[in-house]
This record gives sequence, C-alpha cells and structure tokens, in this order.
Amino acid sequence: MPSLSNTISLLCLKASRYQSYLSSAESTNKFIKTHHLKADHSPSQKLHRYFDIQRGHCRGRDVYTMQSKNSGFIFTHSVNILYIHGGAYVNEITIRQWEFLGHIIESAAHQGINVIFHIPIYSLITPEVSDIQGGHGHAHALLGFLKAVYRSIIEKSGQRSDIQIMGDEAGGGLAYALSVALDNRSGLPSPRRLLLLSPWLDNTLQNPAVRRLRQVDPLNRLEGLKECGRLYALGTNPQDPLLHPVYARVDKSFLSRIFVWTSDADICQGDVQTLVYLASKRGIDMTHESKSKAPRYVCMSGLYPSWMFASWTPEAKKTITEIVGVIKQAALTAQTPSLGSPQLLRRKSSAGHMRKNRHRSSGSINARPRGRSVGPAAIWGTPPVVEGVLIKDPLPWTAAVPRY
Repeated sequence: MPSLSNTISLLCLKASRYQSYLSSAESTNKFIKTHHLKADHSPSQKLHRYFDIQRGHCRGRDVYTMQSKNSGFIFTHSVNILYIHGGAYVNEITIRQWEFLGHIIESAAHQGINVIFHIPIYSLITPEVSDIQGGHGHAHALLGFLKAVYRSIIEKSGQRSDIQIMGDEAGGGLAYALSVALDNRSGLPSPRRLLLLSPWLDNTLQNPAVRRLRQVDPLNRLEGLKECGRLYALGTNPQDPLLHPVYARVDKSFLSRIFVWTSDADICQGDVQTLVYLASKRGIDMTHESKSKAPRYVCMSGLYPSWMFASWTPEAKKTITEIVGVIKQAALTAQTPSLGSPQLLRRKSSAGHMRKNRHRSSGSINARPRGRSVGPAAIWGTPPVVEGVLIKDPLPWTAAVPRY
C-alpha cells in the first residue's frame, strides 16, 4: 500500500495538471505547437550550488554533465552514466528529474562512488520535426544523436566497458533501443548496466494489457501517448524494432545487464512483463536477486509511474538506494567482457580456423537456434504468461541500416 507521503505527492501532481497534455490527441498536438517556444531544460541555481554542472554540445545539441563538487568525499571509483530523460518525446527534462539525479549522486558519493551523469537534451517533437530527417525519420535521427553522445563519453573518459545507461519512461525505451543497437556490431562497447525506470518499451502500445492498465494509471493517458508515439515514428518503417525494442532479438548477456523498476499502476507495465517473460526464455530469471543481491525486476504495488522522482517519500528513497547499489556493484565487480570489447574480439579471432564448420551460437544477435528448441515450461524460472500480455517472436534488428 502506498505511503501517505506518496499519496500526497500524487495529489499534488494531479492538482498541478501534470501531463495534462496527454489527455487527448488534440491536447497533445496543441501542446507540441506551443510548448517548444518556451521549453526550458536548464537546471536550477540551487542545483548549481551543490553540484558541478557543465553544459556542452554534441551535433549542435546540448549535453549536460553533472557530478558532485564536494571535495570532502574520497572516491574509490568513477562511473559514467548516460541518462536519457523521459517526457513522451515532447517534454523537456524537468526539475524533478534533475533533483532525482542529484540524490543518486549524493547517495553514491557517501559510498565512495563518483557518479558522473551525461544528460543529452534531444530535440522535442515540434511541427518542424514532423518532416523526414535524412530519409530515416525522427527516431533514427535521435538514435544517431544518442550514439554520438555515447561515443563522446568513451572518448573523453577513456572507459570502454564501464559506462552505464539509465532512462525513465520514454527515455527508458530509448535507452533500451540504444543498448540493442550498440550490441548489434556497432563497433562501440556495450553498456555495463542498463537501468530502466518505468520504461516505455513499445512505441505502438499494441499490448492488449494496455486496455486494462489504462484504468489504473493515474497520470498517463492512452490517446495522448499514442499520438506522441505516432509523431515519433514518422518516417520509420512500422516493423523497425527501434519503435518496439522489447521485441528486438538480443542475446543472453545483454538481458543479464538489465535492471527494471516499474509499478503495477503503469500503463506500460504489460511490455515490461513481456520483457521479463522473454528474458526467462533465454535463461535469465529477472524475478530473482542478481549476484549483487539486488532484484533485476522490481514492480511496486499501487504507485504511480516514476514515483522515484518524489525523493522525499519512503518508496523513492528505497528505490534510489537500490539503484545506487546496482551502480556500485557494477563499478566494483569485474564482469564478463561485453559484446564488441577487445577481449571478446580476440577470443573470436582465435577460432578463425573453425569458421567453416562451426555453427552459429544461440547467443549471437541474429543467430538461429542451435539444436532442438526448448519450450518455455522447461526453463527454470519462467513465469506464467499474464493474461492479456502480448508475446511475439523476437525480430532481427534492422535499425542499424542507416550509418551514423
């Protein structure tokens, strides 16, 4: 049952007409036509006093870096995190999200971890953005920008395998899509961890469970989200997994790096359940604790989406503690080389003499299953399919066609 402070937080959001632009497709379009003229993504002066916030640029767009400025802490490790903010593709990063990042930085600093957030400000969907960008649409243009930011983090930090990606709501779906694209022979190392907060994993909202969840979600509205998704998908092939990355074909090592926090009162919860189910078919039980004693999949009961931004509530404090625990564990523990890492490439090249006779591994991105297939019921930890949840066969990743 939600705490009193969490209930008060929800009432305050409703009183302020938070996300009222999602009430209908007409409200969404009206918001898009006017909001970009007065949109502000800069952090408050209060945050500047407590954190070192720098404003840079990548491909002509703003990219902020945010880290602790308290020299009293003794840091043993430094972690770079690419944070992709949510907002249904049409809203800027808000002060609630800025303060949430600040709480993570402070909590990690007390444990000797210097967290450096890299926050790209991707362009909003505006009337001008409705035009096709470079022949690939807004979705591909945005993915190219995020890849460029990820590449710049590697170049500036010199860390090729210790970068983590975090995203909330629509940003969670973008974080997932970016991570899949990085795993698809992009030449860039995969992220060490992928942290998803109330993620929107299917742009089309085709999951039948949405009809049930729309009745319990107190903030999101289906009509407005579908309109945002439609505008975001302009110029992109409807079958492109970039629009519904939860159904993209990925390998087991990718799924083992995912940590999800969601709520059963989130309209996008059905797609998260699909992700948990598909992961279990690959042998990853996200419902049990990982090696770091942190659950890979946390579903809070009765909370509104992105409750973790209300940092004064006990539920948000608990979630922030769990997030910091995952970040710290990834920083302290040496992990298996990720796809694209030099160690893995050397391992593959050493087996060059076997290429003629070798079979494709089932862990490859576009691999064919090796041997007889195993039914879901035969895999330990596979949860039952929730009624109304859409399950589809994974699709090959075709979003890598454009060269960024």
